[in-house]
Amino acid sequence: MTTQELATHQRPWSEIEFQERLGKGGLSFPPATLQLLPPQTPPQGIPGVDVETTLEVLWQGKRARFVFIYKPQSTPKTLATAIAQAQRSERSFGPRPLVIVPYLSETALRLLEAESVSGLDLSGNGIVLAAGFALRRSGEPNRFKEASSLRNVYWGNSSLLTRCFLLRAQYASLNDLRTFALERFRKGENSGVSQLTKGTVSKVTQILEAENIIAREREGMRLIDPDTLVERLKTHYRKPQGARLEGKMSLNTQEAWTRLARQPFRAVVSGEGSAGHYRVLSGQDKWTVYVEDLEGARQCLDITPTPLFPNVELIEETSDMVYFDARSECSILWASPLQTWLELAHSGPRERAAAEVLETILRKGEGSTLR
Repeated sequence: MTTQELATHQRPWSEIEFQERLGKGGLSFPPATLQLLPPQTPPQGIPGVDVETTLEVLWQGKRARFVFIYKPQSTPKTLATAIAQAQRSERSFGPRPLVIVPYLSETALRLLEAESVSGLDLSGNGIVLAAGFALRRSGEPNRFKEASSLRNVYWGNSSLLTRCFLLRAQYASLNDLRTFALERFRKGENSGVSQLTKGTVSKVTQILEAENIIAREREGMRLIDPDTLVERLKTHYRKPQGARLEGKMSLNTQEAWTRLARQPFRAVVSGEGSAGHYRVLSGQDKWTVYVEDLEGARQCLDITPTPLFPNVELIEETSDMVYFDARSECSILWASPLQTWLELAHSGPRERAAAEVLETILRKGEGSTLR
């Protein structure tokens, strides 16, 4: 990024933008050269520390590797938190940590130096403390205005609000968006309600607006960049990692679901298992279901565990994301078309081709029309 481009940039990069710009060489610290290295995963992570990517600092033939901690704010409290994370990180695994914020004042640089923590900003200032060399650069003006806390709105409970814009492209107000999101939970399900507060709705939409994915208009809010929204949801999706159980059951699908419907825990057919329901793939030989209580579901369905020709697989999952916007038909609860699309998009070639069919509809913000 050039000095002129930085001068016209009026807001800090969100965490997502930072990752994207970093990969394109958008961070510099002359006279040193910064290089993004291939993904590495240390044996133990620290919250807030990017353990998958490593920055290498090169200067006069010397080099040092750092894992980085990015914060989209430069407040004293934010910097103190980042320094504490860096110090915990350094005690836990290999490469030294590097704090990155939009702006480091002279006071902030002195604090980093006193705490023996390296740090850079997006304005050209910083201090690098490495074995064999140390670099310090200051005096560059703050090119970024402070903004409210920015976070990843493409994963976790806040992403449920983000997903709503692919289900319906326009909302009259924040309350309209929140109401729509809450209605995507089935009656009696309260786990997601407490997470989707008015404050959360406001913050999520601020971020989406700041990243030019939605626009505020006289009529309310409207999705204006579905392509970026689709790509970011896809990029940040992670497959459920809960315990699994394969086995055989004598019940047919309808009988099994009648039993599950009486249980106090949630259950829904997986996204890949729901592909046949949305007519993008043929049905599966093995019935795959997300459940909140693995053992309870096993007993309910009288499943005999076996890896030999199983006809059912249970996956324990408590996250709201897999149950959000589930669709009911013939008393069976199918995964949302969004969840189905995300799972297919992270599977084999045949599944990815099927995902493209759903993706075409979702890019239009018409996911609610799918049955």
